[in-house]
Amino acid sequence: MTSFITTFDAYTYIIIGYYLLAKFITLFKTNGTVIANKQLAPNTQQLVIKLDKNDPAYQAGDFYFVSFRGSKSIGREKHPFSVTSAPKNNSHEIAFTIQKLGDFTKKIPSVQIGTRVYLEGPYGQFDRIIRKLPKDQPLVFYGLGSGLAPLLSLAEQYGNQRQIKILWSSSKKNGLYFEKALEKLKKNPNITVIAKEGRFTEESIKKNCHQKKLIKGSTLSWDQLMSS
Repeated sequence: MTSFITTFDAYTYIIIGYYLLAKFITLFKTNGTVIANKQLAPNTQQLVIKLDKNDPAYQAGDFYFVSFRGSKSIGREKHPFSVTSAPKNNSHEIAFTIQKLGDFTKKIPSVQIGTRVYLEGPYGQFDRIIRKLPKDQPLVFYGLGSGLAPLLSLAEQYGNQRQIKILWSSSKKNGLYFEKALEKLKKNPNITVIAKEGRFTEESIKKNCHQKKLIKGSTLSWDQLMSS
């Protein structure tokens, strides 16, 4: 009898745990509607979603787990995407710049205008960390491949407030698929963009970034971002 009660209690706690987890996740569930879906380049699609009126706004550099409703061609599975738009322009319209490199992302062009979207999030720490830095401190963003996406959002948000240098490298196979977005940022005199196919070497990073600024500046690891 004691063993049964112990087992029953354990299952009860597990069920309650799953229930609380599900309730917690729904707090971060956001709804929206696709208002634009256009091709920027042969392998690049831009998806714009308008959040529902009472749903929370996002911060620069955030990401969401995105799933679609009512689109038979793409299904309902969730996939993470980083925001490339800036909330200063419209905090309830989110743009995702998506590389069509996998089975799921290749179906993004089939998503129709008006499709309902569930977004789990927003998640992210970049904006909060930057806001804690001295306002006169320059920022150096180094992105690899699609990792540039949240950095585009941050550069757009803070480009009029800080000096920003963006280093971006992409594989030769995929090419410089964010080139158009970077060209727009280059028009801002506060933003410097250096893009290349293939990785930057340590020497090329030192050449393009003043070494003293790199040493004096803040360095953030992924573990620090997740624990902040």
